[in-house]
Amino acid sequence: MELVQDSAVHTMFICKAHPDHIEDVLHENLRDTEKVDPKISSDKYKVQFTLKTTDQGGIEQHSPILIKLHKVDDEHTAVEF
Repeated sequence: MELVQDSAVHTMFICKAHPDHIEDVLHENLRDTEKVDPKISSDKYKVQFTLKTTDQGGIEQHSPILIKLHKVDDEHTAVEF
């Protein structure tokens, strides 16, 4: 997986869902809606991908994104990106 900038801003929230479910829904959305093939770690809850956007002036930007899922307890998962 690619290295994401250490100086990047990190955001985290906690939700009431199992990490497997979050990972499956995220992968499906990225593949079907965003047309992105994310790199999913096989041994950790970690998803990495790059989103391509184009501004009104036609300038293209590539934004690397790393999402980590942390199981908090039996009902809650922390989502960090």
